[in-house]
Amino acid sequence: MSSFLARVWAQKQIAYCPHTTPSGETWAKVKEGSCTSAGNAGGTTLVDTGGDSGTVDTYNGLYWVELLDGVNMEEMRRIVEDDGSGALTVETAFSNQVANGVAYRIWKSPDPVVVATVGGTLSTTQINMDARDEVDDYWKGYYMVPVHGACKGESPKLISAFQTTGGGNNGEFTFAAFIATPVGGDVFSLRKFIDVEIDPSTLGRDYTPRPGNRLGMSQGDGVLGARNGTATFNLPIRPSGTLAAADAEATAPEASGLMQAGGLEEVIQSSVTVGVGNASASAVDIETGDRENLAVGGIVIWNGNARRITSLDDGDVGVDTVHVSPAFPSIPTAGDVVYATRMYKKSTAPGDLLGCVIEVEVDGIRHTMTGCKGNVALTDAPTPELAFTLEVDHWHKDPTAAGYIAGAAYSTVAPVLSHDREFYLDTTATSISGFTATPGSVATPKTIQGAVGINGRAGFEITGYSCGATFDELLDASSATLPQELRLTARTAKAILAIFGSASMVCAVSLPVSRLVGQTTTKDMEGMVGTPNVVAAQDAGVAANGDDYDKMPDFAIHIS
Repeated sequence: MSSFLARVWAQKQIAYCPHTTPSGETWAKVKEGSCTSAGNAGGTTLVDTGGDSGTVDTYNGLYWVELLDGVNMEEMRRIVEDDGSGALTVETAFSNQVANGVAYRIWKSPDPVVVATVGGTLSTTQINMDARDEVDDYWKGYYMVPVHGACKGESPKLISAFQTTGGGNNGEFTFAAFIATPVGGDVFSLRKFIDVEIDPSTLGRDYTPRPGNRLGMSQGDGVLGARNGTATFNLPIRPSGTLAAADAEATAPEASGLMQAGGLEEVIQSSVTVGVGNASASAVDIETGDRENLAVGGIVIWNGNARRITSLDDGDVGVDTVHVSPAFPSIPTAGDVVYATRMYKKSTAPGDLLGCVIEVEVDGIRHTMTGCKGNVALTDAPTPELAFTLEVDHWHKDPTAAGYIAGAAYSTVAPVLSHDREFYLDTTATSISGFTATPGSVATPKTIQGAVGINGRAGFEITGYSCGATFDELLDASSATLPQELRLTARTAKAILAIFGSASMVCAVSLPVSRLVGQTTTKDMEGMVGTPNVVAAQDAGVAANGDDYDKMPDFAIHIS
């Protein structure tokens, strides 16, 4: 079977990318008008010479057109060519020719795209594009997916992504080579690919039936309302598989762009070097100035062992110090690299978190969901998974298969395994089973604001958390069980650290302050005494950090 047929019928491919601003997660109405003449017979153009279309390529890529009446009513298509004189060409043909007089509406899409600059650098490995607002290399590791043009069907990986170059108005993207050469005005979407399954049958639309008369025999259509749905999928946890060198940022894992959509703020740490004279396994001296590479509450890895940062000391002209708990099993020596991970933590400003775009193809029909935001949970299994439940702000279907095959873009890194696990209550290693954890993020619709919003709301925002975890603590039946039960029923606050994997393959969950919120009852678990625990994260307070104080995250997931 060809890879294309496997993709269509197995239906286990999704593509995603994060939105770039909270205000840009929803569709914005740009203009309305009526066609002044018929489009071409193939249904790929519409014409309004009386409309204000700006200059050539104004509406390329980021803008969509929706037909408001006629035989193509409610169909939406992406604009890929704007001739500047009122003729617009769309990515996928409408079902029928667009007739003279048809009313239309143009929307600005929240799906980030790149438009190649006319007259800029254009080669098979590099393009100049319209400048963007993200930090440099924000899109590094994503894939360039041509929406139209000679490069369509290819999807090279971005090597570097500078949003502006030389103080000019253009950015510069460098990537693995296209076969064809892009031309000015070409449109590219940005995607990462994951080998999981989403069922788009959960996508729906509100419908208000036409009220009946007193005989209950009314005829006619009702009213279609907002589009809605929920995107749910379970993703095996695949770390990056690469530890960053000293002073380099931790490599992004496969799911990096999805974690904010699950209600967690990303903190990117950089690796550090052990300083001369270090004599501690828990208060590790690092080179001067390296403290700024790390974050309180983050996870660092030394000699394959992952540990939580409890505080950071600024040594001024002397060495800095990173305090970890539990202590490393031995003392790191000068010149050793303490490797960084990426932290996804409960946010102190959840309203600023970014949702994502998700694209899934089923039987040759693409479903694109925008403004996706909700919750993520770590669920225990032989291969632990990140379970996403995301509210969909808007969705649309395209009756044409995607112009790429992303098999080569899937991560080949093996997922972490449940049996390769350490679990700590404070600094004491404890045997457990059945571990789950979640920030309990709550996504709430924003109220509509002017022209922003296509579904009677201006997207979703994270409005609250209910962070917690569950696990069965395993005790030897011959040990003193009663003191253990007394400790639990006293509801003593305990720091939880669950570590899956080691070295470059680590996923950890941290609840620095957690309390039992359910009554424990021991149970027999194949010869062991098991005590089920349901815990809730509480305010973890602050940690000393030189002259400043850093907030210790109440809840965080860490991935190397």
